[in-house]
Amino acid sequence: MSAERELVELKTFWASIVFPISISLIVGFVIRAHTPLQWDFSSQGTNLFLEIFKVPLGILALIFPSVALVASNHRSRQTARLISLQSLQNIFVNHYTHMDKFEEHCRELEAFKKSFLSAHNPRIFHAVIFPMSRSGDYSLNSEFLHKFGKKNAELMSIAVDISNRFKEGQISREQARKMVSEFIIEALKFVLFVHGQFRIPLDNLKMFSDLMEVVASLSELVQAFTEFDGSSQYRFEVDYFRHFMSTALKICQYTDIDLKSYKDRLI
Repeated sequence: MSAERELVELKTFWASIVFPISISLIVGFVIRAHTPLQWDFSSQGTNLFLEIFKVPLGILALIFPSVALVASNHRSRQTARLISLQSLQNIFVNHYTHMDKFEEHCRELEAFKKSFLSAHNPRIFHAVIFPMSRSGDYSLNSEFLHKFGKKNAELMSIAVDISNRFKEGQISREQARKMVSEFIIEALKFVLFVHGQFRIPLDNLKMFSDLMEVVASLSELVQAFTEFDGSSQYRFEVDYFRHFMSTALKICQYTDIDLKSYKDRLI
């Protein structure tokens, strides 16, 4: 039964009328064919008619409860349809309200204002962080955040290892430079992973210092994104990457590293 159609347009409505009438007529004809009758308009004749034809008349009377049942069912379906439409409307409105508030949240973040992403549309970030918001589910994108956190921790581990081993004299400057080169590759992979999700611009990635600032900014912003609806279970390293940048530049004798050759290998 379609909730969008009028009651009189429904086949079940007409069936609830036609079937009792048809069955009543058939039964009435059968009784008439096997019962001798004569015209009698007196009260006795009327009572006799009602007595003889009480079965077909009873079947005919089923029209009223049948129609009432069909009408009630139709109203229930219309009500359910209206509730469903209202729910969809609420989900639609809530999605855009949530997205607008998220955009305001991003614009107010100091990290966002200072970031190279300040000109980027925050709604793209919203679509990644809250991928199910269109269906009313505002849970975080655990798959993306898990991968992001894993790559963030791996980069942090490499940076700490390079820094500690170089400071403690366990490796030479040349060995440290090779490890920094390996770190750059992993950091670029990290940025490319995020680029695949956020479609962030890569034009500003020219030097090693740019790369470290991008890694730190991304980590700081994604951390802030996860805290939009309250406290977050996710924690990403931010400050150490900026600290490591000075260590890496010291290893390279304070000469910034051009990323062109590294980018050519990956992009």
